[in-house]
Amino acid sequence: MIAGTNLAFVLVFSIFVLATMVLLVLTIRFIVKRARADKQAFEAERAVGRHDESPPL
Repeated sequence: MIAGTNLAFVLVFSIFVLATMVLLVLTIRFIVKRARADKQAFEAERAVGRHDESPPL
């Protein structure tokens, strides 16, 4: 009986750890993707602003 309980715990805990790792990877990928998009938008906005401004005197 104890061996069956231990096996069930190991299986459930392994699934929990695997699900946690998957969620962490997905979250990190989402954050990096958004950061890249925001950086590109910022750089594009900055580049447009440079062309519209006259050089400082």
